[in-house]
Amino acid sequence: ALAVTIIGVGLLVGAFVGRARWLILISVLLVPTLAFSSFWTYNWESRDLNLNTTPLSFSEVQSDYAIDLGNMRIDLTELPWDGEEVSIEANVAAGALEIRLPPGVGIIGTAQVEVGEVSEPGRSSSGLGSAPLHWDETGELGTILLDAEVNIGTIDIRR
Repeated sequence: ALAVTIIGVGLLVGAFVGRARWLILISVLLVPTLAFSSFWTYNWESRDLNLNTTPLSFSEVQSDYAIDLGNMRIDLTELPWDGEEVSIEANVAAGALEIRLPPGVGIIGTAQVEVGEVSEPGRSSSGLGSAPLHWDETGELGTILLDAEVNIGTIDIRR
């Protein structure tokens, strides 16, 4: 509705100030979308916006975690590490991703934020299209194979 309103105001202003006929094409595409938008709804509950997981065994660890909007916290400190290798892919479209690891667990992989900051104790990368952080270190207790990405927001690796 907001997009159609903005285009409508642009057409009104264009009628008196200048040529804005190209806005007609955009409005022709947006108006049907607005007409049918009441048929598509999304249930915005807080459980859909946040994901907090603290697996107690390696069988509880998922290989893929993803949310569109909100905060994701993956706490791996309660796992009985003894040389295991765990593969995790975590994606957040907009929000924050926090990964907690116990001391002695290494990381192999990358973490990237398109707009925002990715950090771990001692180093960080931030900005627009910032460089990802890379790890290539095995740990004495175990190793996490990490592929983490946030489009807009933050990634915080805590050890």
